[in-house]
Amino acid sequence: MLIKCGTDIPAFARSVKNELWVTLLEKAWAKVNGGYSNIRNGSPEEVLLAFTGSATERVNHEPF
Repeated sequence: MLIKCGTDIPAFARSVKNELWVTLLEKAWAKVNGGYSNIRNGSPEEVLLAFTGSATERVNHEPF
């Protein structure tokens, strides 16, 4: 099970505006990996690369 760093709270994908694709992508990735308990890294880049075959890039939106 994924745990947010420094907490006892499980980490799951959440959409900002009730978007359905976030939940569907997480469910599909869990199914590919044999269940939610087998998901180790919560990296969206890994998931998108596996499903689309396209290169991905992480963009940091934190202020400098």
